[in-house]
Amino acid sequence: MKILQLKYFVATVDLDSVSRASEFYHVSQPAVTTAIKNLEEEFSLKLFTRRNNKLALTEHGKRFYEEALTVLNAVEKMEERVLLMSKSLKKISIGIPSMIGTFLFPRLITLYKKTHPDIELSITDSVSLRAFSQVQDEKLDLALVTLSPEYSKENVNFIDLIDEEIVLVVGKNHKFANKSSVDINDLDGEQVILFSQGSFQNQHFNQEFEANNIHPQIFLYSSNLMLIQECLRNNEVAAFIYKDVASQLNQDLVAIPFAKKMFARIGLVYNKSSYCREDVKKFITFAVKQTSNYKQEKSANKNYVNA
Repeated sequence: MKILQLKYFVATVDLDSVSRASEFYHVSQPAVTTAIKNLEEEFSLKLFTRRNNKLALTEHGKRFYEEALTVLNAVEKMEERVLLMSKSLKKISIGIPSMIGTFLFPRLITLYKKTHPDIELSITDSVSLRAFSQVQDEKLDLALVTLSPEYSKENVNFIDLIDEEIVLVVGKNHKFANKSSVDINDLDGEQVILFSQGSFQNQHFNQEFEANNIHPQIFLYSSNLMLIQECLRNNEVAAFIYKDVASQLNQDLVAIPFAKKMFARIGLVYNKSSYCREDVKKFITFAVKQTSNYKQEKSANKNYVNA
């Protein structure tokens, strides 16, 4: 039994004519007649009788008609669901911490949308550890995160994109403002801003503080760049910012490198236990290529100090 045979049969019943059914489906009358005959032979049932040159359903034919309607309605609903599923596959969901998105992702999105206008990018602002968990739970296709040592133990693939230097940013009147570099131990007892709980930066520096037995005062937890800038300008506080983000900050602020340079490994993670769609793979390839171009441009810029 084929779906098309059922469609021809139902159309013949509804239109009360083989010829009208053939016209409806733009096929020959013998094609419709053969389809009905094949159904009768397959199920050993007589579906129609002819009375006064008109077709009439047999009792078996009436029951078969109801069953055929049920099947065709189910097929139609399935087609609708699959069509919606197909449309959803043209959307890539990506989790991005706001601070990383500030310097790396706007360029990436702009270039990607120019070459892939049919693919919808759904961006979720999420700290690294939360975005990582959402990839594990298959709530996101990808996440752009800073690599944590714990990631290698988890069921994800990590695609390296860039190593980004972390610098200390202070207001121009801060006592560190004229320093050429700072040491992590200089921050003992100082007021500092950490990114929100669940961020790589928050986790990393808390580990650094513990390892070096230093106790800075936490002034604020926030990943909101505008708020951080205002706090830095008006208070004797310091914040840990990616170098590329720091280069875009207000001129009232000063970026100071660490004597022992600190870097964050930034990359894409995706769930390796689930099927990775072709469009997601292509996005990853695109991101790797464009980030490589970005790094080459930075190296070529005379104002960029390559660590």
